[in-house]
Amino acid sequence: MNRLLCCIIVFFISKISFGQLIISAPLNNAVYQRSSTNTANLIISGTYSSSVLSSIQARLINPDNSQPISGFDWKTIINNPSKGYFYGVLSNVPAGWYLLEVRSLKSGLVMETSSINRVGVGDVFMIAGQSNAQGYFNNNYIGTSASSPKVVTHNNGMYCSPNDIPFPSLSQITSTTKPGTAGLDSWCYGALGDNIVNTTGLPVAFFNSGAAGSSSDNWVVSANGGATNHPFSGEPFCKEYDSGQYPNGTSGMPYLNFRKGLNLYNSMFGARAVLWHQGETDKYYGVSQSTYSQNLQTIISKSRTHFNDNLPWVIARVSYENAFQPYTSSAITTAQTNIPNTLSQTFLGPDTDLINNTTYPGSRDGQDLHFTLNGGGLTLLANAWSNHLDPAFFTNSVPIPASVSPTIIATISASNQAVMTTVGSYSSYKWIRTDVSGNSNFGNVSEGTTNTLTKTSGTYRCWVTDAKGNQQISNPIDVTKVLQMGQVTGTCTAHGYLSEQKYYQALNGEGPVEFNKTNGGEADGDGTSIVLKGIPYDKGLGVSGNSEVVYKLPATQFYKLTAKLGIGDEVSSTCNNTGGVVYKVYGDGNLVYTSPTVFRNSALINLDLNIIAYKELKLTTEEVATNTTCNKAIWADATIFCANGDTTKPTSPGNLIAQDTTITCLNFTWAASTDDIGVAGYYIYKNNIKIDSVSATTLSYYLKGLGINQSILFGVEAFDFKNNKSIRATKTINIPGNITADYGNEGGYFCSGRTYLPKNMIPNGGTFAFNGTYVGATVNTTTGAFSATLNDVYNLQYTLGANVPDCIYVGGFVLGTLSPPLNTPTITSNKTLVNKDSLVVLSSSTCDVGATLWWNFSAATTATVQAFPSDTTTYKAACRKSQCYNYSNEIIVKTIPNCHAALNLVSPKYNLSNTPGTLYFNSSNTLEAQNTLSPAAKINYNAAQSILLKPGFSIEPGVIFSAKIQNCPN
Repeated sequence: MNRLLCCIIVFFISKISFGQLIISAPLNNAVYQRSSTNTANLIISGTYSSSVLSSIQARLINPDNSQPISGFDWKTIINNPSKGYFYGVLSNVPAGWYLLEVRSLKSGLVMETSSINRVGVGDVFMIAGQSNAQGYFNNNYIGTSASSPKVVTHNNGMYCSPNDIPFPSLSQITSTTKPGTAGLDSWCYGALGDNIVNTTGLPVAFFNSGAAGSSSDNWVVSANGGATNHPFSGEPFCKEYDSGQYPNGTSGMPYLNFRKGLNLYNSMFGARAVLWHQGETDKYYGVSQSTYSQNLQTIISKSRTHFNDNLPWVIARVSYENAFQPYTSSAITTAQTNIPNTLSQTFLGPDTDLINNTTYPGSRDGQDLHFTLNGGGLTLLANAWSNHLDPAFFTNSVPIPASVSPTIIATISASNQAVMTTVGSYSSYKWIRTDVSGNSNFGNVSEGTTNTLTKTSGTYRCWVTDAKGNQQISNPIDVTKVLQMGQVTGTCTAHGYLSEQKYYQALNGEGPVEFNKTNGGEADGDGTSIVLKGIPYDKGLGVSGNSEVVYKLPATQFYKLTAKLGIGDEVSSTCNNTGGVVYKVYGDGNLVYTSPTVFRNSALINLDLNIIAYKELKLTTEEVATNTTCNKAIWADATIFCANGDTTKPTSPGNLIAQDTTITCLNFTWAASTDDIGVAGYYIYKNNIKIDSVSATTLSYYLKGLGINQSILFGVEAFDFKNNKSIRATKTINIPGNITADYGNEGGYFCSGRTYLPKNMIPNGGTFAFNGTYVGATVNTTTGAFSATLNDVYNLQYTLGANVPDCIYVGGFVLGTLSPPLNTPTITSNKTLVNKDSLVVLSSSTCDVGATLWWNFSAATTATVQAFPSDTTTYKAACRKSQCYNYSNEIIVKTIPNCHAALNLVSPKYNLSNTPGTLYFNSSNTLEAQNTLSPAAKINYNAAQSILLKPGFSIEPGVIFSAKIQNCPN
């Protein structure tokens, strides 16, 4: 399974001026696959630092003449970005090679700029096959350099590496370049890239996943998930490459590198086609035409299953190797030639068998296999490929566009945390923190694996994986910026104009919300200075008929919002009584102000609104009738007033009384307090200790879980938004009782699949119930018998009485279940019959991780223990997790007393065989024996008076036996 997840790094920024605007996408020198219409969509994302912006714009520059590209000169990619990050798209960018510039604006004023030196829309190829595709691993062989900077790759060939591909960094192909995933050198691809650039004029990117010496069978087996050996070494694939680095080979090769390249490189940049050059090994081993054809069709099918159903392939005709004659195989080349007749979107590539030392002396090496640079072989190979990557190929092949990188949307929670959510549904997610790890690699430490992540600091991106395993990376989110730039400054020192405050979100029906200007139309800054009824205003918000601006306010810092509401004087008088706008204000999501309908000729509205209670302020306009010309609304001089400096205390709560007293709780009520700015809430006291607080609209409180015969001093005091507190109102009440239930479980945990009863209930007679819904769990309402089939934490309540709503129980309690150990141990004993106090060794199978081995007779937790039974004893063990036991089989070890008054050993009861060690049967008087002793018994009979071996007694060969007249041992 492949991977995708998150991080942020800027790989190239050629220019930053003014503030700090950082571009994370597109990548510098990246080539994105053009469509059949010769266009591509460029996703542009990054972070910025200016606190208030009306738009972010981008443009494309022709690097040859420094002229903007027609239709792409400062196009808005997002209006009113918020919280320090941006994500936008330049749609239908024509194929070409560009300088990308990005800037941020505040109502026409440029705030920040940045650029990407080069970005292209062209063609992207993935290479696969064996060494004449991968490049030859030999210091005497160097590849071709590209003379054009439009020929690029990720210089990160990691042949045989099982590791994740590092985040791509694109650069021009040179002779020492090793194209990722597995290229050993630049081979013919610098020259091939130049040929394509000279033909199409467009940039081209190559990625290489070839594997030296690989057979088509290697590719098929590894594509199906099997292990495969190198055809020439016989060792696991890749072991022959570097036994020090890969002593056991690399599982999944050679197809693994190929799939990783498709899922990362071609997912990120798109694909024109796979260039397949393989067949020499199959010729060497005499593979048949049908086998090769079937193998190649399987490989193509797998690539489409794992990347894209319509991935184009170009198949070179290749079989040349000179180990023995003939040097070529018509079976292989015929199979290759016929593939385009069999599968859609497969194309015939060059016949490279024609390039050899006979036809072109020196074109191949001394092995007469690998193409050479100095002998011209690599140039001939490049030319052969480019002859088949002709206009007909580009017309008939259907390119695969780059997958769309996911968008992350950041919100700020009520607890002042940044909640990042990945838009869209994917098979897997991996979040990466990039400001710590220093890059955006998938292999960095995971911060989370769901579509959301909540953080208070750091910068994050998310790798996502689709159903085929393709990866993409999201735009970066700087959490520190989100929390700083998405909220008005924490502690106010003065009143503030909203047009200068950091907004949380801004939306507008036409163009951006403008700051200190009117909204003219779609363009940024196209409005005029604010004038209402002939009076100019330096500050304000200019919006259209449908708009929304949201501010996150620090708690209790601002107590009032004022503004002048009206249609700007720049709007024509023909708009009198035409269109119409309604202004609305929401506090914490609740509508707290609605204006009458406002027209061009309406009287100015003076808004004066108490906002001290709100942490979120939303200003909206709504059209009464659609009219984009007339409905140009203004929030002139919109100002929030700082509450710092307030010292007036609220009045004390009045008429404090206790109602509805029960055994479980008391209900107190009181009359509301008043304050000059506003009551924020009430503090609750019990016996002069503050235990809770309630909102300003809550005028009652229940005390729960009260003890028997307690005297409670209840108190309540009002506080305002600056925490000025009133005189406390108090009331003394005597209350009666308490309820508890105790299961006696250690740590609150039981075993799933078993039933437990409470050990103590005070008082008796209560009822049990779940405080929630739990699948597979039951509790008996009367006895409290609890069981659960699933491992979870279960909230229960023990209830007594229901006289007062919300006050029917003393308190809930929590039971947790644990998964029983996975293993049930099996124990064995080296002896099951021993003389008294003799050594017995018991052994047990192991427990699973997290479980502890337990013995019923010993504190030891080891798999082997010793016992010295003085009587017949039953032994058992268990695997234990907390209070969860899985018990083993039982073993009974019988003991022979050290001395009997008389012994009569009858058959079959006392037949003995295979006795470990020596057994002693001792009698202080007589011993009679009728039993059978079989190998490999070791038996001693001892009696003080007589030993009688009666008929039926027998000793088989191999038994060690002795009989002695002697008394019992001391």
